[in-house]
Amino acid sequence: MTIALCFLTIADLSQPAMWDAFLARAEGATVYCHAKQPDEVTTGFLKDGIIAERVATGHGQASLVDATLTLFKAAFADARNEHFILLSETTVPIVPFADVALALGGLAGKSLISFRIPAQGTEHFRRQATLAEGCRFTPFFEHDQWVILSRRHVGLLLEKPKLHCFARMFAPDEHYFMNVLVHHCGMRPDEVLNRRRTFVNWKERQVKEVRDGSGRLVKRTIHPRTYDALTSSDIVQARDAGFWFFRKVSQDADCGGLVNFVS
Repeated sequence: MTIALCFLTIADLSQPAMWDAFLARAEGATVYCHAKQPDEVTTGFLKDGIIAERVATGHGQASLVDATLTLFKAAFADARNEHFILLSETTVPIVPFADVALALGGLAGKSLISFRIPAQGTEHFRRQATLAEGCRFTPFFEHDQWVILSRRHVGLLLEKPKLHCFARMFAPDEHYFMNVLVHHCGMRPDEVLNRRRTFVNWKERQVKEVRDGSGRLVKRTIHPRTYDALTSSDIVQARDAGFWFFRKVSQDADCGGLVNFVS
């Protein structure tokens, strides 16, 4: 069994040294990369993993789901890959690969998706109004973007895509996989373990604003906290909570003393 590490990135990794330490003892890992700016990828293993097919992506657009499916398609071509982990350029590992492989090996083909049914009146609940006609899902699921999928479930997603249903939705990568698997592919919800394995800090969210030359606000986007400094205490707390990966860590963070957590 091998595990596909599927990197959906803008450019290069923010902390390649953490990944080098992780992969140094990662027998049974394969790497795939869909980069928005592939010429900016310089980390060796990531550059070697860049897939041939590429989708032009935009923040909050269905193109991110399309790019993810393209990544999964490339990884699925290797019959050895049994689980597919979606990762970003600002994600770092915080446990050794052996821990990840051992846990996934015991899942008996189940996927890991942190999902919930959004409460009426919430933003995520309202998003279903933007689904295309004939694409209503009941119940309508919300989930974390950073999924870990089994080979069977990736195969179902590739066999029965439903991208057109989500074309007008904002951030459909927070809804697509669970809804399509359950309502279109016939997957039972109990085939998924409702667990998060990538730590993301939305409690200390950050707002980014784009303004034109006159100072007029053009766009405001909300993002999870970016860590410009990552400490061993941060990692210990996340590990104790069951996480395997940590996001978002900037390239300015000094992680040199943290590689022992993954080696």
